[in-house]
Amino acid sequence: MPSPPDTKKPHPPYQEADTSCLILKVQRCIDDYGMLCPEDRVLVGVSGGPDSVALVHVLFWLRCRYAIDLGIAHLDHGLRPDTAAEETAWVKRLAEDLDVPFFSSRLATFPGHGSLEAWLRTQRYDFLEQTAAQQGFSKIAVGHQANDNAEAVLLHLLRGSGMRGIAGIPPIRGDRIIRPLIRVTRKEILTCLDRLGITWLNDPTNMDVRFDRNRVRHQLIPHLEKDYNANLVQILNRTASICFEEDRWIDDQLAPLLTRSVAALDSTSLRLRVDSLVCAPRPVQRRIIRNALRMWLGNLQRFSAAHIENIVALLPEAQQHRRLHLPRRIGAERTVTGLCFRRFQSPPRGRPQATWPAEAVEFTHVIDTAEDLPAAIEIPEAGLRLVFQIERASEHAFEHEVRRSCGPHRAFFDLKRLTFPLVIRHPKPGDWISPFGLQGTQKLKKLFIDHKIPKPERSRVPLVIGGDTVLWVVGVRRSGLAVVDEQTSRVLHMEAESIDRMNDMKQL
Repeated sequence: MPSPPDTKKPHPPYQEADTSCLILKVQRCIDDYGMLCPEDRVLVGVSGGPDSVALVHVLFWLRCRYAIDLGIAHLDHGLRPDTAAEETAWVKRLAEDLDVPFFSSRLATFPGHGSLEAWLRTQRYDFLEQTAAQQGFSKIAVGHQANDNAEAVLLHLLRGSGMRGIAGIPPIRGDRIIRPLIRVTRKEILTCLDRLGITWLNDPTNMDVRFDRNRVRHQLIPHLEKDYNANLVQILNRTASICFEEDRWIDDQLAPLLTRSVAALDSTSLRLRVDSLVCAPRPVQRRIIRNALRMWLGNLQRFSAAHIENIVALLPEAQQHRRLHLPRRIGAERTVTGLCFRRFQSPPRGRPQATWPAEAVEFTHVIDTAEDLPAAIEIPEAGLRLVFQIERASEHAFEHEVRRSCGPHRAFFDLKRLTFPLVIRHPKPGDWISPFGLQGTQKLKKLFIDHKIPKPERSRVPLVIGGDTVLWVVGVRRSGLAVVDEQTSRVLHMEAESIDRMNDMKQL
């Protein structure tokens, strides 16, 4: 439970002599990065914790120097319903005491999939951006400080980030978000607040080690400071600062190449010229592709270093007409003259494959014998990974749904009754299936029509074929062959997984 809000006023009379060191640090940071301009209206994100409380007080002290106006925004994350109203009221009192406008909102319930930490971060920035736009604020100030930056550097290192990740939390982001406390340590903030008697709220979620950042804060950094270097936070911040400046300088140098490389860009597609990229050094290729995608998408969330490397691998001329399935339902294709990225609409409910362009594609994979199992086959053209594994029939207890092998994303077959090799390929004209539960055969064209699968998607629906017979139209229907029954001893379990979903899981 959070500490109950203090009954004292949120701030006492100021004693500038006690805060001069902290204010000078913040002032130099603001000036070095050009964070503020005269007549800026600055919306300060205030949770009630020590960092955001210190931030709004420091900016209040500096408001005359920079000729700025302030406002306070507070978001109830919905994680502590028992105390949320008290916390909101406390921050509102702070805004009233400083005589600045106050804005607040409450998040809806977490949808339950993906990373809670990432979802909260996205929702928080969306709230701040929307409030700033609606209320006419030109800047958004958030309370990240030096310890937060050190934690971010370590997290990025552990995830395999490049220079931009090691650069940590940027002091400024875009033309709106600023972080004036980024050079101030947590200890300096707490010391200043304590000396001036300024109260703040304790957030117990900061101790929740389910979050990666909290494990780094409370476990990893103390261990490294104790056993390796007591000045770890300062060292990581110095490294981050160097990388940030060098990263920004490199981007400035490559800006003309980025401009030449972007041939077309709109809300649904991005097209890059490859003539100038294909001869560039690989580090330049990576950076131009990352920056172009960031320009198009706004951020690179869910894109890993491996995704960027796979895109770079499409640049050579020999890779023409190759395609990739990328996170966030984005497809990449190497055309004769360019590298094209497209957003695709969500697939019809119940089908895991992505929606792709109209051009037909071809793919073939083979599992020669049962000895080659288990196996996992990625089919980028369909946005799927097919997993094959052998299981004992007794494990299923012959439940109704297993005997019927129901469900569009999985199928169970009697291994003994299958004919190898198994071939996984694209549909061809004249293909047919003996659908489970029906008599006779049916052409795949009619099956696709019956299941309302658009023509552009049909060539990307994988077929699993045993001998010369279609066993499974993945995501659509299985055949009536090799059905599991009471005589079955070993089962071949086939399952289709979304490549997009599996990549998301790896990054959680």
